[in-house]
Amino acid sequence: MAITFKKVAVSTMRSMVADTIRKAIMEGGLQPGERIVERNLAAQFGASLSVIREALVELETEGFVVKRPNAATHVTQVSIADAEKVFRLRAVLEPHAVAEAAKRARPEDVVELSEQLERMEERARAGDLRGYLSEDYRFHDRIWRMADNEFVRSALARALLPFYAFFAMRCPYPAFDMQQDAEEHRKILQAIAANDAAAAEEIVTRAMSQWRTRPALYAYPEQPKGTAGA
Repeated sequence: MAITFKKVAVSTMRSMVADTIRKAIMEGGLQPGERIVERNLAAQFGASLSVIREALVELETEGFVVKRPNAATHVTQVSIADAEKVFRLRAVLEPHAVAEAAKRARPEDVVELSEQLERMEERARAGDLRGYLSEDYRFHDRIWRMADNEFVRSALARALLPFYAFFAMRCPYPAFDMQQDAEEHRKILQAIAANDAAAAEEIVTRAMSQWRTRPALYAYPEQPKGTAGA
């Protein structure tokens, strides 16, 4: 591992280790697919292996790293073929989840979703692409929770969280019009607020084709034009 890290205070060690590694991933110091060696990190940070492992668990839940049983931890890497598989799954499950959320939406759910959209809009106005993508994921996750089907939410989260993290790593700025994208999400919010399941499902299905093209355009610039995106 070429990059080196400075030692940090013990009192905030786990969170600071996670923050430092996360920043290194986002800024390209650690590359997609790169192996992360726990003992090397422990030596560089002056931290125990348990602290390093706890930090990596946090990053794994956010989609930044992948750890498989009896195997090393690696920075998340999503191939364009994997991205295509993710969106095939998403195209089936997310319109259903949004429709179910619209059927079940309570006033307090709409308030929470509206507040989440406002956070997206704030990041869009600030030109903060990675912050926008993070809030975008939370917007969708809130909808999945509203659908009240843990199996659907679990499948979508497992597929999309690593993808969102990888897209944030690879996507240059400016990649797409975030404020326009937020407006598209407002249409979803409005349909859910109206308990209009059919409209919510139609809006997401229509938007999916646009969302699907972004990785091929921005996260995989080395791909020839015309290559299927996700």
